[in-house]
Amino acid sequence: MARWTDYTRKQTPSEADEVMLLDTDGRANKRTTLKELAKTMGNAGGSVDVDDTLTKPGMAADAKTVGDQIKQITQQLEDLQYIPIEILSFSNNIGIAELGSVINEIALNWELNKTPETVILNGQTMSSSLNSVQTVVLKDIALKENKTFTLLVVDDRNNSAQKSTGIIFYNGIYYGVSNIPEEMDSAFIRSLTRSLQANRTKTFTIDSGADQYVWYALPSRYGTPVFGVGGFDGGFAKVSTLDFMNLSGYTEEYTVYRSDNSNIGKKTVKVT
Repeated sequence: MARWTDYTRKQTPSEADEVMLLDTDGRANKRTTLKELAKTMGNAGGSVDVDDTLTKPGMAADAKTVGDQIKQITQQLEDLQYIPIEILSFSNNIGIAELGSVINEIALNWELNKTPETVILNGQTMSSSLNSVQTVVLKDIALKENKTFTLLVVDDRNNSAQKSTGIIFYNGIYYGVSNIPEEMDSAFIRSLTRSLQANRTKTFTIDSGADQYVWYALPSRYGTPVFGVGGFDGGFAKVSTLDFMNLSGYTEEYTVYRSDNSNIGKKTVKVT
């Protein structure tokens, strides 16, 4: 193929003259006319005023006019291809933590639809290399209470997107099957299955054998639960209230419930 400078220059371009362009969908070079190019640009949501010197026979096109028209066409092509920045996902590796625990390290992960120009995390502009997929690890933060992290990203046209992720501290509800313990204490409750959550609602399946009862312990502030076993309401009674200490050393009042009967077999328990 000849070099660009080997071609002769046409001083009077017309509408029928052809130019070469890259078809980005087909990934191939293709031909089009100046008239079709101008028409396409005009239909793209704005008007491209192609000077008569580019299309009218007998008119000479000076370098400045041609350059201005090329810049205008290039700008509209960029406008057609522009996609505003978007945060596809933003999360952290903790999510939920136990009341009383201390979080010293958090990994924040995000994915964007393109590389940002600016990234601001909780009001602080990041100065490190910026990528569309990124992880930032926060160390020695000694987090003990609920925390929200906000990510703000800005693209090359100053458009922005924002999303948040958080860490929430809960105490647990505890449930499972067991014989009646010698002492109703924190150690017994911690031996049951733990679920860190904000309310008393839970549905779970148990298999209770000989002398085994179903137990349910929860923070007293969660209120009075209503039990349903195998589709029937009831079947549980309150047996104790105590100051419960979780594995993280946090203490609060808990209420303990026990099934009325042992050896009830495999059942689904619904708590509301």
